[in-house]
Formats: sequence, C-alpha cells, structure tokens
Amino acid sequence: MDSSILAAAAAAFGADPAACRPERGGNFSHVYGFELGRAGYILRITPPDPEMDVRWLQATLAFMAHLARGGVSVPAPRPAAGGELVVSIPSGQGLYLAACFERAPGVLAEELPFSSWDDARFVTLGRAVGQFHTCAQKYAPPPGFERPHWDECVNCFHPSETIADPLLARRHAEALAAVQGFPRSAAGYGLIHTDLHGGNFMLEPSTGQVTLLDFDDCSLGWHAMDIAMLLHDFCVLTPEEDKNAFGERFLRCFLQGYLPAHPLERGWIEHLPLFLKLLETGIYAQVASFADSAEPNSWVGRFMHGTERAGRIARGAPVLEIDFSLVVQ
Repeated sequence: MDSSILAAAAAAFGADPAACRPERGGNFSHVYGFELGRAGYILRITPPDPEMDVRWLQATLAFMAHLARGGVSVPAPRPAAGGELVVSIPSGQGLYLAACFERAPGVLAEELPFSSWDDARFVTLGRAVGQFHTCAQKYAPPPGFERPHWDECVNCFHPSETIADPLLARRHAEALAAVQGFPRSAAGYGLIHTDLHGGNFMLEPSTGQVTLLDFDDCSLGWHAMDIAMLLHDFCVLTPEEDKNAFGERFLRCFLQGYLPAHPLERGWIEHLPLFLKLLETGIYAQVASFADSAEPNSWVGRFMHGTERAGRIARGAPVLEIDFSLVVQ
C-alpha cells in the first residue's frame, strides 16, 4: 500500500495514518484498524479494479446504514468529513476507493471452535437474521442503488462456473428450475444477504452478540436462501456424525429466534430441501475444479468428503433427510 494512499484515506475519515494497523479480512482490499476516542473502526481501501463499480459500493454502504439505523447488528458505516460514505482517491494506477465502518465486536464465526456454538447461540443467530430480513423489507433504495435479483449476479446459488459432468450439471439445472417457479412476493422474497456463512458474521463470546458482515453480495432473493446457507454451512462444519440429527436441532433452535423477529410462512421452511439442493450443486460447480488439492479437514474437503458429494448429487439424494414440516411445527 502506497503510504500516500493510506494517508489520504485515513485523513478523509478523521484518522491518523500512523495509528492505522493492518488487519486480516481483505482478500482483495487493504484493511486497517484504528481508534477514535473509545470507539474502534475499520478502514477498507480497495485498489483500482475495472470491475469495481463505485455506485455498487455506495449502494452497499447505504443499505448497511439503513440496517444500522433500524437496530440490526451490523457495522455502521462512518461517513467521511464531507458526508460521503465512499471516498475516491486518484493515483497513477487508477482510482482507490476508501470506506470506514464501526468495528464489530467479537470473533469471526469461522475462526471459533465449533464447540463455541450451543442451542442458545443458534437461537441468537436466528434472531439476528430475522431482524435483518424484517428491516431489509422496509428499505427503499435511492435511484441507481437498486440491487439485482439473485439470478442476475454471481453467487453460490447462481455460480458462473459450469459442471463438466453432464449428469451433475443436469442435477443443478433441475434444482434451478424447481425454485425459479416460486412466487417473488414480499411475503417471502426481498433483499437478502446471499452469502451468509461463518466467514460473514461475528460472535462476541462473552455476550453472545451476533454481528452480520459483508453485504457486498446482497441481492433480491427468497429469505429462505439465507436460512439454507447457514443450515448448510453448519452441517458441513459440525463434527457430529449424524448430520441429519444436527441439522434438525440447528434449524429448530434457529427458527425459535428467527420466526418471532420475522414471521415466515411455513411453506418456505418446507421448501428448504430445494434451496439446499440448489446451493449444494452451485457450490459443487464452484469448487470441483480444485477440490482434489483441498485438505480433507478444510471446508471444501469436508464438503466434498472424497467422492461422496458427487455420488449423492448424481443419485439425487437430499442434502438433509429431515421432515421439515415437523421442524417448523
């Protein structure tokens, strides 16, 4: 990072560049932490990229500001001195984009030992997601800040990659066709996170607070998609051998927190097997080309479980063998 770029970004948000410490969390952007008074903040500087849309980043931050005002546990954006949420910094290489957020308390969920999660914390996670969906329904984006539908952009449900094996590719196409006929009414469809897994929320172990992160991939989709992704992620990571029993327990606890915060018709919970199948085949498309080199205990290694995943997809086996109609009762 050019020191002059960091200095300009820090100054725009009232920070001393010498006090900005590099932090983890940036696969592409540069991430720094700093304090002002007793409050902690994160400064994110995105290098020039022809695919980076300034308005897309502005739209993301505007949505996060709405959620924070609505009481959702998200890192509230900190406006720059001029009131803007995104600061453009010209350089010889192109335009750098800087944004600032409140520091989220706790530890990234994927970095916690799985034993940190119990039924009470699954309930808390459900409540946080339910509050997010309810608040998102009230958001009217300014002109030009609208988000795409889930099948108009790249995500785990709608990957850019294709599956080489014809049978497995057909299974993904079947899953896609099954959900695309669902109604897109406000009762079950709206702004969702679209990438809600353990790398995108924090847990404060001492209080149990959950903070949702990284809204860059937000799109219009079914609320059940966010639920399916969390259920799927925890079932991949759990050390319990009986994935079905764990998945049922997780979902029961999650819905205890979610449904009071965001009432969702039971039919959408009963459709979770279809969303799980679409997610499973979408993730397979994304990881199949490099899965052979993945460590067995990594997320991809656990997901693939040797050749078992491909075999289950080929057979049309459900991701989880749960009676979802009983769970929602």
